[in-house]
Amino acid sequence: MIGSHSRSQGTKSQHLIILVIYGILLFIGIAHHEMWMDESHHWLVARESTSLASLLDNYKYDGHPILWVVMMYGCSLVTESPTLIQYLHGMISLLAVGIFLFQAPFSRYFKYGIALGYYPLYEYGVISRNYSLLMLFLFCLPYCIQVAAKRPSLTWIVLGIIANTHLFGLVFSAVFGLYYFYTTYIVNSERQSRSGLGIGVFIVSLLFSTWTILPPSDHPSLEISLFFLSFSKIADTVMLLFKALIPLPDITSRWPWGTNLLTSQLKWIVAPIAIISWAIPLAYQWTSRRLIVLWYLTALPLAVFFAITSLHSGLRYSGVFLLFLLTLKWIDSNLPSQLDQSPRGQPMKKMTFTITAFIVSSHLLAGLYLLAVDIHKPFSSTQVIYNDLRSMDYHRLPITSNAYCNCISIENYHKRPLYFLNIGRAMKFCQWDQLVKAKGMKNQYDLSKSIDKTLAYLESEGSAKSILLYHGDDIFAPDFLDNAALNSQKVTHLKTYHQGIVKRENFAVFLVER
Repeated sequence: MIGSHSRSQGTKSQHLIILVIYGILLFIGIAHHEMWMDESHHWLVARESTSLASLLDNYKYDGHPILWVVMMYGCSLVTESPTLIQYLHGMISLLAVGIFLFQAPFSRYFKYGIALGYYPLYEYGVISRNYSLLMLFLFCLPYCIQVAAKRPSLTWIVLGIIANTHLFGLVFSAVFGLYYFYTTYIVNSERQSRSGLGIGVFIVSLLFSTWTILPPSDHPSLEISLFFLSFSKIADTVMLLFKALIPLPDITSRWPWGTNLLTSQLKWIVAPIAIISWAIPLAYQWTSRRLIVLWYLTALPLAVFFAITSLHSGLRYSGVFLLFLLTLKWIDSNLPSQLDQSPRGQPMKKMTFTITAFIVSSHLLAGLYLLAVDIHKPFSSTQVIYNDLRSMDYHRLPITSNAYCNCISIENYHKRPLYFLNIGRAMKFCQWDQLVKAKGMKNQYDLSKSIDKTLAYLESEGSAKSILLYHGDDIFAPDFLDNAALNSQKVTHLKTYHQGIVKRENFAVFLVER
């Protein structure tokens, strides 16, 4: 079901129809999507940077290559609104899916299900992050290899770009680059001089990406993230690939994004299957065994990275494992076919067909479900909060919050520094060197103390009023206001927002007066 060497994977008109459907769904989703912290932070870094040198300095704590942020910096020279970035991101995703539909040598049902599924449509489509760039250039790679005889430098240049899209892209690019050099110039003894320029660009790109990723000496990860090994972390790491293959959201959860129905509801039953899932890539026929080995050489070190650090193994990370697998299988399917037509090979084909059908179905259901939820509910409550503050003429007041950086998305519209009570500092984008002080965003004051801290802030600033965005698990309780300590007449509860898909971006909003 995945691979098809007959090239009868649907007509161009069928592909175009699916691409149009994808584009309509994608841009409807983008039009209804409110950017959350991760999306907004990178945009705000770009918007608040006054030059490329300033951008490099502001971005030094993020641990990602800088290509996506440079693109956003270019957009910030045109507009201060993040809307342009969202639609630019949508065009990148649309181009990536178009290449996948028209070029990938897979069955049309597989391609259509994946294209309209969770990762291309929602996680790497509607949500504006650097993953769309990674997806685009990974999908360009098989074509570059096919035309390498005529354009030998093109593959190396694309690998260099991949290295600058994402941290995991850097890892893949380095591993694949070694493989490609070995097979092209050592095994096949092709002339290296024909692509000397491309190899040079590739090496420089790797070094530049590494330089932008390497953390400064005061990076908080050096104190709180490394060697975070625990049984829970190991279990989450084992389930990385399973969640990528079966990204069914937990429909029983109030906040379904980033969840997995099977691993959250049936964790211990699913655990053995999750372990076995790491062998699923081996169940498919590979013309080149080196390529499947290459996937494991890329995926397993990244899995170990998740196991020993405090980085959460979210679905957006899991999907990168799937992108790598699709790309390598695509490259493999373009090689001269050696399909097993013997009767012994038929049961394996039936098994892989069943596995693939289940995988594709889960991707399609997950993508459409999350898209519908995002259209119906705000992803982050911050845009709704700002619009309501504006309608009450409170949008010019200073804003304080007890939750470090969780409400930074309101800066997309507010454009004044937010004062975070738990670090005692105002900022326009997330400054991750303050993460230790914020204790990993866990050092959040309760409502009473948050009000006291806000009053102290007003006193120090000589201001009369402030908006307090308060976040805590208590805001979701029906009796929240009955139990809230509002410090007599100095505090007015405006509204509690608890419909946002991202749990920590829901807030109770108060007007605090001195």
